[in-house]
Amino acid sequence: GGGGREGAGGHALTGTSGARGSAQDGAPHGDKHTIVLLQSGPHPSSRTYMDFQSIAEALDGLCGLFEKKLKELNPQVPKITYDIQDLYNFIDTHAEVAVLALESASGTYVPYNKEWVKKKVYQHLKRQAR
Repeated sequence: GGGGREGAGGHALTGTSGARGSAQDGAPHGDKHTIVLLQSGPHPSSRTYMDFQSIAEALDGLCGLFEKKLKELNPQVPKITYDIQDLYNFIDTHAEVAVLALESASGTYVPYNKEWVKKKVYQHLKRQAR
């Protein structure tokens, strides 16, 4: 019985640098494909979604959306500052804010609600403020 398979193709690992490998599994803020669902008003037609490569990017996107809104409301203010309560209010003005984050282990999207989003956004901004 010969184990004559030596040197037969060590090429299985090439080109994986861009792939979502298992290195991130179990990491709370690994690069999980993340979808943000927003519904600004009572009508389903006001639903919109954005997608990001990670939860952190999704939180950035939400903050960016809020900042854009502030600029529209205050076009004459050069540098707008806001606190976390303003951001919470912005989230609350939406009929629906949900985040779906891909769990690589199971290959399914896990939904998170408004309260989770607020908590995460708060932690996210605190981390940035340092």
